[in-house]
Amino acid sequence: RYSSLWKHDKQSLLEKFVKTNPTYVDYEDKLSYYKKMKIQINSERPVTDIDFIQVSCHPLIADLNREVDGWMTVIGKTMHDNAKLQAISLNDTIADKRDKLNKVPEDLEALKAMMRLVAEIREKTPEMEERFTLVEEQWRTLHMF
Repeated sequence: RYSSLWKHDKQSLLEKFVKTNPTYVDYEDKLSYYKKMKIQINSERPVTDIDFIQVSCHPLIADLNREVDGWMTVIGKTMHDNAKLQAISLNDTIADKRDKLNKVPEDLEALKAMMRLVAEIREKTPEMEERFTLVEEQWRTLHMF
């Protein structure tokens, strides 16, 4: 039932997953899957009776939990790195626009360019807000797990 935890190579499987350009919801689904698996593992009976012998499953449960934690860590780190790159990109975009807006126009052409920049910023505001929301959702998801 839990063989998938150690059958597959984490890095290669994660690389395939990342190539599909997953959304934060896809990451959240993966993390939820492993969280549920961990709950299921911890609900297993730690001691099993086989005829007149008692078998302790504590070491097996601990190893399974370590594997689940490993998967969740790798997935979470990948999601974190992705969210960080998106946040840096947003910050760079804002800093670039701010720097351009802080310049004092020297002539009419520079003033026109600044007005076009203001119009461009207004036009792209909904897109930027959406990008901010996606980054916020990724951080929220990471804090849940």
